[in-house]
Amino acid sequence: MPIYIISNENFIPANGVVDGSGTENNPYIIENYSINAENAHGIWIRNTTAYFIVRNCMIENGVDNYYGIYLENVVNGRVESCISRNNYEGIHQRYSFYTSISHNTFESNHDDGIHISDSSYTFIS
Repeated sequence: MPIYIISNENFIPANGVVDGSGTENNPYIIENYSINAENAHGIWIRNTTAYFIVRNCMIENGVDNYYGIYLENVVNGRVESCISRNNYEGIHQRYSFYTSISHNTFESNHDDGIHISDSSYTFIS
């Protein structure tokens, strides 16, 4: 089932958060999920300023213009060691700042592995 977080207040266990408080020293953690996105973005986080990490997740089958992970208008987010397979794009980021995308794997996505627009201070490795 896809994960949707549309504000800082939505970082709760019902939305996939397994740990953390949203601070720099204790970010929210979303990890170890296997998501069959089908007709949706697999993980969509938007309009947040809390610190968070998405890690060790596999997101697949978000075909027809859906992204494995979609970061929209976020600050302080990290995506680490995730696999995005058979989505329209692996990770799509826009209007976001101070983010990190590291050690991810992209396989058989229709368009880009990583697509970033209208964003600043993004670290990719």
